[in-house]
Amino acid sequence: MAEVLAGLANSGVERVGIYGAGQHTRELKDVLAASPVSVVAILDDDAALAGQSCAGLPIVPVAAATDQGIGAVVISSDRFEEQIWNRRAALTARGIPVHRLYGDGKPPTHYERGWDEYARHWQKGIERVTWSSVSKRHVPTDDQSTIERPGDEWGVAPVIFERLLEPAISRDSVVLEIGPGSGRISEQVYPHCRELHVVEISDEMIAALHDRLGQPPNVYVHKVHDVDLSMFADNTFDMAYSIGVFVHLQIEDIYRYLRDLRRVLKPGAFFILEGYADLEGEAKWHSFLEKVAAFDAGYRDNPRCFQFVSSEMLAKFYAALDWLPEPFEHGLRLRCGKS
Repeated sequence: MAEVLAGLANSGVERVGIYGAGQHTRELKDVLAASPVSVVAILDDDAALAGQSCAGLPIVPVAAATDQGIGAVVISSDRFEEQIWNRRAALTARGIPVHRLYGDGKPPTHYERGWDEYARHWQKGIERVTWSSVSKRHVPTDDQSTIERPGDEWGVAPVIFERLLEPAISRDSVVLEIGPGSGRISEQVYPHCRELHVVEISDEMIAALHDRLGQPPNVYVHKVHDVDLSMFADNTFDMAYSIGVFVHLQIEDIYRYLRDLRRVLKPGAFFILEGYADLEGEAKWHSFLEKVAAFDAGYRDNPRCFQFVSSEMLAKFYAALDWLPEPFEHGLRLRCGKS
């Protein structure tokens, strides 16, 4: 606990909440009192404990974390850490990161490290280029004026929204976005739906997203460390989408997302996918050879490079997971086939 609190202090967090009003927390009373960051409250799910104290600190409901000005939460439980971790969405949705003391101890994935690095070093004002399938080379992006934040160089968001997403969203929709980045598509979607939940692997991208959007009341941001939709109940979403993300995922992770999306989507709901790299056609084959050249030059661990698949592999995934692909002019639309 002392190490986690010291890390939060060094990262600039000012007020911390401790999740769990049990024996584990009571035994840490002296550690909490000596914390280099201000520990202001104990959070607990038991409403009967609200107003009491634990380890010399007031016990408040989890829903009161925002009112307390809490910037981060640490789970304090050895027996129930996993159960609490799986309920963290109530906090992460409001931009409050949750930390665990035990967990699985896995290091950040290459996706997380790579996208943090990309966002950290991204600079405005540098001419952006895109690959031209006609000239077989990189050319300047047509409109540089809209490139304000990381990811803006990958397509004009209003056009993407109008073509791909708007027909599938209503004012009552509860929507899931995988990989929002700095929120260029999220910005178009959230005014048109009841709730927008986004899952993002990069802390740096989440910071850029909040810089763009602020804190809209119907936008819920969930920080994940892997393919992880465990915080969502079955049949939660009316629609899901991912723009320009699956093209960067390894084939195993594409399968894992397609598998887990089926659980959280309602029967018959759509998953709309833009951006996956198959090898059909001369232009895509040329892009694959470009990646081979990058490997020849030693650039192997770049999470932003394309991961190529075949249409046959994707078709096998759809059949195995009961996704029903439907013709769609501007992207790939999959209907959740579960009954």
